[in-house]
Amino acid sequence: MSGCYEYNALTRREVLGRGVALGTASLLPAWMPRLAFGQAGTNRDTLIMLYLGGGIDGLTICVPHAESAYYDHRPTIAVPDPSRSSSLRATDLDGFFGLPPSLALLKETYDDGDLLFVHATGADRTHWTRSHFNAGMWMETGKTNDPSTGTGWIGRHLATTTAAPNSSIRAIGSIRGTIQALRGGPKSIPLPRPDRHRFLGQYPDKSEMVEWLATAYRDSQDPFREAALNSIDSVSVLSSIVFEPYVPSGGAVYPQNSEIGRSLQTTAAMLKAGVPLEAVAIHFDGWDTHDRQGSTDGYMHRRLTEVGQALLAFYQDMMSSNCTSWTLVGMSEFGRNVKENGSDGCDHGTGNAMFLMGNKVNGGQVIRDWPGLRSDQLFEGQDLRVTIDYRDILAEVVSKRLKNQNLGTVFPGYTPTFRNALAA
Repeated sequence: MSGCYEYNALTRREVLGRGVALGTASLLPAWMPRLAFGQAGTNRDTLIMLYLGGGIDGLTICVPHAESAYYDHRPTIAVPDPSRSSSLRATDLDGFFGLPPSLALLKETYDDGDLLFVHATGADRTHWTRSHFNAGMWMETGKTNDPSTGTGWIGRHLATTTAAPNSSIRAIGSIRGTIQALRGGPKSIPLPRPDRHRFLGQYPDKSEMVEWLATAYRDSQDPFREAALNSIDSVSVLSSIVFEPYVPSGGAVYPQNSEIGRSLQTTAAMLKAGVPLEAVAIHFDGWDTHDRQGSTDGYMHRRLTEVGQALLAFYQDMMSSNCTSWTLVGMSEFGRNVKENGSDGCDHGTGNAMFLMGNKVNGGQVIRDWPGLRSDQLFEGQDLRVTIDYRDILAEVVSKRLKNQNLGTVFPGYTPTFRNALAA
């Protein structure tokens, strides 16, 4: 499998969602009004955003197996329907949708009511784009077709809520450089390896180095003073956590030598240790499947198997530890073309699927306003139509689970419609 030129270039340059870290609310745009600040406390979940960069194929992660047109458009790469004798067949969810073999291990979580999917989702279809760069930026800023939006939707959420007392880290991003969704968020830092967050070098006396850093910036103006002191605090907090060897709870097994497995495992370790994180943004790229997609036995199958194993391990680990104050959101910048191409892959599309996991998720359902897959029902004759705006789902998470009612600021210019995806 190989991605398109734009996707490969973005991956090499680490452009998508990157930028200068905006660590304080004072760097937020001037248009933000006076706000009602939410209070930190145990009634607020930790948000875990899993961003599957490259445009994941939503018709594979949540298979519309009862739609005959799905098989008409994909004679080679479709996931067989559950009635087939093939070992590669889909696992039925609700009589219409199903899971591919790689995600079948999540069926029990779905049946337990802690996992749901949202289908035919995306952004305003009249202004959407098939560009990775623009689609990813708009998805993470929460504002469509506005390049002037310099902050992300999670960043604006954090900037309009009060941090827990003495919190040195409010949000962590899993890449080197600031994830776009976190930009503008106070005390939001890029930490691709939280387990290695420490002062480097050969200085013989660590305590003297820490004291120098605190003293050198004590009389500086913010944000420099705050950043220095928060750096000391964050190193102290994370160095006290046992990341290795880490023993998951409940018999959970994270996939080894896996980027997403490591990210979710370290997230679990931090939350179980009591770090008052409010958001963790994880990027797991590699979904630009223009050729040799391999929905059931190739590239995408192997990559989705990692995702499924990591999600199940995180769920088992957290739930068996009674750490239930978290909500996980899985999303991507756009879906793939409904029609397979001549290279056994799918080109850039529009409508897609999202998923939510957590014990306050109204799971065991696929939320949809299904537009159909016949050629005359497709957007521009090729894509799944968007019928549910992704901000409807995110806004419900922000309101019900993150306890922030400043939705007009978190998602400027958009009025969401809640879809009963979550309990309050």
